[in-house]
Amino acid sequence: NGGKCVEGEKCQCPTGYEGHYCQIKTCPKSYPKIEHAYYSDNGMAPTSPDYKRYVECERGWTLPSQTKGKVEVRCTEGHWIMMNERPRDNQRLHCIPAPCGSGCENKGQCIKGKCVCLTGTSGEFCQKRMCPEMLPVVKNVWVDR
Repeated sequence: NGGKCVEGEKCQCPTGYEGHYCQIKTCPKSYPKIEHAYYSDNGMAPTSPDYKRYVECERGWTLPSQTKGKVEVRCTEGHWIMMNERPRDNQRLHCIPAPCGSGCENKGQCIKGKCVCLTGTSGEFCQKRMCPEMLPVVKNVWVDR
């Protein structure tokens, strides 16, 4: 890969390659810019073998796989990829508008772009909790209204 032999058996690798024989293609030192997203890490030193880097879409945006939360970003064959995405989604790392806005609350499910709420919740994002008319009867408990 264009490496030069220096000091006997040691190779000096060109930009984009590393390894004893310059056989490993490396990713660019900077991460790709992704609109409506930001990068974070696990707090370890970047030189640590346990170091991990993550991408997360801003509120109201999601990854194509609609993965919520952080998604690990790794270097594979010289390209940055998101670990939970399909290979074609990694061709152009991007965030898309979330089908249910910022997500369904109170365990509501996003189905066909709308939040379907559990019994006892309502609202566009299941954000409203409805109280029953009467409190449930529970033995041996003091209830403070």
